[in-house]
Amino acid sequence: MADLRELRDRVANLTGPDREVDAALWVELGIFERDDPGAFKAVEPDWRLHYAKELARNRFPLGGVPQYTSSVDAVLSLIAKVLPGWRTELLQGGTVERMWWDAYIVQPPDYDVGGETKQGMSTPALALLLALLEAKSTPSSEP
Repeated sequence: MADLRELRDRVANLTGPDREVDAALWVELGIFERDDPGAFKAVEPDWRLHYAKELARNRFPLGGVPQYTSSVDAVLSLIAKVLPGWRTELLQGGTVERMWWDAYIVQPPDYDVGGETKQGMSTPALALLLALLEAKSTPSSEP
């Protein structure tokens, strides 16, 4: 993705799992380390976006890409890698017709809010992802 804000906006509009977003998160947040990014730079200036799209189109195996948009465990593992030591909070609410989820990711030692969602996401994994991207989009989130 062009930047984390664009990826954050995309996650904010999801209502369910999306493997292209999983791949983009894996690549953009640095979990994937490409040995030769120059090979993709020749194809497209933003080689990370190109690689994520190819992963999502199954041109490369997606087996190694965690299912961040559908798995709370995968998101919590991602948060631990990207923001080590930060605490997560997950809140559930709603009505009989619709359940929603919000999440907070807070930074030690003062545990000020670093990233939060107050949009009422449709799944806990998406709420945690959005909070992670909010935290990473703020300058003070570098571990």
